[in-house]
Amino acid sequence: CGNQPRTDNGQRQRFENAFPNLVRCEWSITGEATKLYNCFAWSVGITDEWIWLEVDRKWGNPRNGIIEVADFDAFYQAFGYEHTTNINEAEIILYRDPFKAELINPAGITHAARRRRCNCGCGRWMMFESKCGELEKIEHRHNQLDEGYYGVPFRYYKRRN
Repeated sequence: CGNQPRTDNGQRQRFENAFPNLVRCEWSITGEATKLYNCFAWSVGITDEWIWLEVDRKWGNPRNGIIEVADFDAFYQAFGYEHTTNINEAEIILYRDPFKAELINPAGITHAARRRRCNCGCGRWMMFESKCGELEKIEHRHNQLDEGYYGVPFRYYKRRN
C-alpha cells in the first residue's frame, strides 16, 4: 500500500539492517520522517505529540516516574483498548528488549505497532504499521520487526467491545 523504500539514499538498507526479518517487497514506506510524533502516539492515532514519559505522567499509577507495563495498559485503556493474549485479535503490538531495560523503564519497552486493515499481500498477511522514532512510518507483516532493533512483541491490545 505504501512506497517501496529507496536504495539511492540508504533508506532500504537502514531499515533492513535494523530489522533483519523484513523481506523485500513485503514491507513499504507509508509516511515521511518527522519528529512530531513517535510510535506510541501513532499507535492510538496521535500525529502531533511525542509520547514517552507522558505514559507514566498522564496515565500511570502511582505516577512514580517509572514507565511500567501497567502504565501502558492504562494508556491504551484510555484510548479504548484492552489487553489480549491473542495475536489474531491484536490492534496494537507492544515490543520490548530486556537489554534496553533501565531504571525508568525496567521492562525495556521499546516500540508499538498499529494494525493496518488493507489488502497488502493480497490479504494473506496480518499487516501492521510502525512509526520508527524520528524516521519514516512503515507497513510490515506482523512478525517482521521481531528480534530486530525493538526486540520482541510481548503484549497485545484489542479494541474494547
